[in-house]
Amino acid sequence: MKRKSIKTALCAVALSSMAFFFQGEASAQNESGNVWVSPFVGMSALNGDNDVIDKFGCDANVLNSYSLGYELGYDFGKLYMFFGLEEEYTDLAKDDVSLGIKTTSVNINLAYPLWRSNSQRFSLDFRLGVGMYNSNIEYAKETVENVPPVQSIVKQKYNLYLPVGLSFNLFKSGSSSAKINVLYRHSFDTGTTKFFGSDSKLSDYAFNKLGSLYITVGYTFGI
Repeated sequence: MKRKSIKTALCAVALSSMAFFFQGEASAQNESGNVWVSPFVGMSALNGDNDVIDKFGCDANVLNSYSLGYELGYDFGKLYMFFGLEEEYTDLAKDDVSLGIKTTSVNINLAYPLWRSNSQRFSLDFRLGVGMYNSNIEYAKETVENVPPVQSIVKQKYNLYLPVGLSFNLFKSGSSSAKINVLYRHSFDTGTTKFFGSDSKLSDYAFNKLGSLYITVGYTFGI
């Protein structure tokens, strides 16, 4: 995905989150359900030892990825359970090489409240989960002028990861609040890798890790 389209998508989600915010503020006093939704945007720092980046020699100094997603959860009072769905995009380039990685992940999590302010408007939660992700890896290398670049598309599926970290809930009103998540993600090479359009598995292809440090900003509201 091109960087402009990524920024456009991020802006769209940010505007949607703002709309949810004002909608939530207007109806927060009437919200009493335990089911909640939290759309968010995120950014991660990629691992310096990411095998895909090492393989293709892209610029490892710009190690940022951007993500869009949402969480759907249930509040049990002293414990929260929620599911997450997100897409993450990375664009790297160096000299005549470009690398685009699109990652789709799903996860299930538990969160436990660690602290709440006296006003109940601010709180801190510990969260732990398990997830699975698929990656599309697009590689292109320019050769000579007026000659199409050398390209390859690889699909990696069913890799597992563990997200663990903290959730900061801010300006809570009823069942609505802003939320900042700060997570560490550990990836496991448990999946399969194939070239696009091929059924043959690749046994020695580079492993794409999720960014270890992952920060998201979103808004939670009851439904």
